[in-house]
Amino acid sequence: MRRQYNQSRWPSRCASLRRGVLAVGLCALGACDYGRHPLHDDPELDPFGPDGGLELDLGRSEGDCPVPPRFEASTLRARPLDVITLRALPGAAGLTPEPIDRWRFRVLSRPQGSTSQVVERYHDAQAPTRGGDADDVATPEARFYLDLAGRYVFAVDAAVGEGPWSSGSACPAEAARLVVDVVPESPVHVELVWHTPGDVDETDDDGTDLDLHLLHPQGAPLGFLDCYYGNDAPDWDAAGSAGDPNLDIDDVDGAGPENIRIGQPSSTVPLGGPYRVMVHSYRLTFLGGENFDAEATLRVYLDGALAHESRHLFQSEDEWWGAAFIHVEPGRTWVTDRP
Repeated sequence: MRRQYNQSRWPSRCASLRRGVLAVGLCALGACDYGRHPLHDDPELDPFGPDGGLELDLGRSEGDCPVPPRFEASTLRARPLDVITLRALPGAAGLTPEPIDRWRFRVLSRPQGSTSQVVERYHDAQAPTRGGDADDVATPEARFYLDLAGRYVFAVDAAVGEGPWSSGSACPAEAARLVVDVVPESPVHVELVWHTPGDVDETDDDGTDLDLHLLHPQGAPLGFLDCYYGNDAPDWDAAGSAGDPNLDIDDVDGAGPENIRIGQPSSTVPLGGPYRVMVHSYRLTFLGGENFDAEATLRVYLDGALAHESRHLFQSEDEWWGAAFIHVEPGRTWVTDRP
């Protein structure tokens, strides 16, 4: 939509665009008395005429854009494996509310390896890894499973009917954002994720299977001092369960994650060596028996901060990777990639 105005009949003016009409201020001695003038196409009334003057390309008016919604808060702190509710609230106070009937939640950024999706609800609230129903844009709420430690950034948009989203190419407003920092609570938190390039959908129930193992210094793989899917809460510490490891989740069909945590790790000095983190390629075949490579990423968090990250390419089944070694002394904990 293009309109022209000639300044020859109004020697001084101030102008601004407000919701599809041109607010024209007739100026005298630097003061503006703003009045509203409807847009028109009549060349006789067009004050800019064909001889030149200012041409305004108004495009889509602001009135076509809904008031952007907002989140309940701009920041949030959570734990790995938490499920959060994303909720859209009406836009900024003082703006006329629009009859919003569509909402869209987007994930702008996430930790590398995260595969979680925004859903309307989960099939099983106790097992969000099994997925859920796709987000329904007709409701102002959605759910999201925080599968990994790290930072997530979400955005929310709104629309009226089949009109444009409140933030996008047609509307200039910036979408409200929610920053979620996911921080492990345990002093030692070990996280495994993996990527299978040949798997076109790593969120379905068919994929490769890697297993995370955390071994006591005196333990052996698959033994009673090995924390893994077959022994998810071994008894390591005679003083109580606080020093024992726990496997939080075992993923068997692609991507992960798998997490093991220790609430109060005991000193490894009298135990003869460090705790050992190992990864086992349990299965690399799926889709009727075809074998695929799997790219594993292992992260160790100490007191909530990332202390170690390493990667390994699995190309065959029943392969063991010694991924990291956790050393604990009184007042000090650290990670190495060798004993």
